[in-house]
Amino acid sequence: MSMTTKLAHEVCEKLEIPPETQTVEVQRVPLSVDTLTAQASPAVLRPLGFLVSWQGVLALAYTGWPPSLLHLKQQLNSAFASLPKESPGSLWPKTSLGALKEGARLTPQQLDTLTSICKDVSSAFQSVTRPGDGETDSHIVLVDSLSMVTFECRCLERQLSSKLMMLADREPDLSAPSNTESARVQTILKEPEAPGYWFHASRDGGRESHYRGNALGVTLAHTLPFFQPAMSSLSHQAATVSPPRHIIADAITTLKSAIEGDPELAGLYAWFEPTSLHVTLRGILG
Repeated sequence: MSMTTKLAHEVCEKLEIPPETQTVEVQRVPLSVDTLTAQASPAVLRPLGFLVSWQGVLALAYTGWPPSLLHLKQQLNSAFASLPKESPGSLWPKTSLGALKEGARLTPQQLDTLTSICKDVSSAFQSVTRPGDGETDSHIVLVDSLSMVTFECRCLERQLSSKLMMLADREPDLSAPSNTESARVQTILKEPEAPGYWFHASRDGGRESHYRGNALGVTLAHTLPFFQPAMSSLSHQAATVSPPRHIIADAITTLKSAIEGDPELAGLYAWFEPTSLHVTLRGILG
């Protein structure tokens, strides 16, 4: 006898309902991405550092998938056999910021300069990479919702539709990623400093057209909230107000300025629209 059925019978006994008239029906909620998301605890992502990833794409890496979101990813993988194999790009949490323009290819010297800039700007995150290090809302990414986005381009600047799904209505899980998850991201973040990494950073593909060209698909992602304009009611009219300052937003601005201000790097990158920046939990289709 299941726990739910047993509990129902106990209630019937307390209400003195004769056994012969007891009818216990347990309704099962259909399994879906919506229901799994609604059962997952909110969690936080903590910024770790910027890096030049393969094909020269600039990204912000987070310290790793926290337990709640990792569990949700595992549930999705096991619940829906029709899902495609997870892309390597979502095995670790990151936000892609920009891609090389068409025809551009990094030289070894440019890679060294970019890696140095990424390392310098990332130092702003080092004091708040662990729970309890004086972190505030302006230092973390609270993941309390996910969006099922049907997109027309991979950077999500063009979308056909977006369905917002809230995670469970409970206090966020502030747990740090497991040692395995943390080690995965730490290893990736150090790759650009390894001998021979230029081969990966200069590879073909992953240019602006890959991200902004027509590409139909569906993804489950969390949009960075601090780039979204807030709405305020002034004189009965909705007015757009600037979002509050955030350490990640400030760091991205600093990174862009440093790169565009360098004579050998200026104009190399196509930067994605700030309102489209996101963290992909998992690709669903395409």
